[in-house]
Amino acid sequence: MEKNGKKRFFGLAPILAILLAAGSLFAQEVEQLEDLLMDQNFLELMDREKEDHISITTTGFRAQAIADRDYNLGEGFRIQAFAGSNRAGAEKIARELMAVDVDSVYVFEDNDQLFKVQVGNYDQRGQADVMLDRVRKLGFKTAWVVKSEIHVPKPVQERQAIQEARVERARPVENLYYSVQVFATGDKSRAEQVRASFANEIDQPVEIQQQNSVWKVLVGQFPDKIAAETFLRQVRNQRFGDAWITQIIGSGT
Repeated sequence: MEKNGKKRFFGLAPILAILLAAGSLFAQEVEQLEDLLMDQNFLELMDREKEDHISITTTGFRAQAIADRDYNLGEGFRIQAFAGSNRAGAEKIARELMAVDVDSVYVFEDNDQLFKVQVGNYDQRGQADVMLDRVRKLGFKTAWVVKSEIHVPKPVQERQAIQEARVERARPVENLYYSVQVFATGDKSRAEQVRASFANEIDQPVEIQQQNSVWKVLVGQFPDKIAAETFLRQVRNQRFGDAWITQIIGSGT
C-alpha cells in the first residue's frame, strides 16, 4: 500500500496485476535483503561495537521499479463503479466487472477511507463516456465518469527496451558466490586484526571489503547457500553470533 497522502491499492491480485508489473523486481530485492538480515540481533551488535557507525543503506529500489513500469502516470478519466466504506462490497463489484472483461479494473482506498472501484485509463472524456455507457448497460447503473490519475502506455520501443532490461537483470550472475560476513567496522585496522585471526584459525579464504566508510570481514567462498549456511552455524556457535550470509560477485579469471 502507498501512504502519505496517496491512494492505497489492495487485495484481488488478478485485478491489480497491471499495477504489479514492477512487483517482481521488489520481490527479488526483498528476498536478497531478507537473506542479508536473517537472524540479526542488531541491539546486541550495536552494543558490542557501539564506537562504530553501523549502517545498511538500500537505494534505488523504488526508482528502478518506477523506471520499469510499462506506463507513465498522467491526468485523464476513469469510470467509477463504486465508492463506499465497505471493502467487501468493493471487492464484489470488482470481481463482477472483471467477469465481463470491461477493461483494467482498479480497487483502492483513498485518504477518506473510502474503497473505490474504477475502470479504464482514458485521456479523452469521450472515450470514458463510451465505456460508461457499456458499464451501465452491464448493470452498473450508478457508475459515473471521474477525473483521475491514469496509466499512459509508454511507446512500444521503450516498453520493449524495458522488457529486455528485465530479462538481462534476471540472468544468472557469473562468478557469484556466498560468503559469511563475520565483522563490520569503521576501523580498517580492527578489520585487519579480525581477518588475521580468522586466517590463522580456519581453512577458508578470508577477505576484507570496503563499502563506503565500513570495512567488512568476509569468510569463505561457497558455491551455494546450503554450504554457506553449514559454515554459518559453525561461526555462530563460536564467537560471532551475529554473522550472516551475503552474496559476492567475484572478479572472475
